[in-house]
Amino acid sequence: MSNFNMDENSKIMDTQKKIVEPLIIVPKPRSQIHHQQQKNSNCSTFKLVPGTSKYAELLHVIEELGQHIRPSYAGHRGSAEKIRQGIIKARVLVRECLVETEKSARQ
Repeated sequence: MSNFNMDENSKIMDTQKKIVEPLIIVPKPRSQIHHQQQKNSNCSTFKLVPGTSKYAELLHVIEELGQHIRPSYAGHRGSAEKIRQGIIKARVLVRECLVETEKSARQ
């Protein structure tokens, strides 16, 4: 009977272990325009600023995606929707970055 209690206790201990998630580090763009805009506005959308590269915009979108990952795990519907929209925006920006890269390679 003590073996049964030990097995039951080990099952309980296994289910109580915490799952540790790895940290994701996203590099921040070095653009001064981006830093000034981030300080001036509290909204999460990145407004187009003349002279800002598509790459800097892409990095900003990726950074925003990282901020919504944990709340979406907790079931926050707004974060899940923002992640979906961010992925769509990131896909477009990746295509635009590739076009910019091809143009600069031709020159």
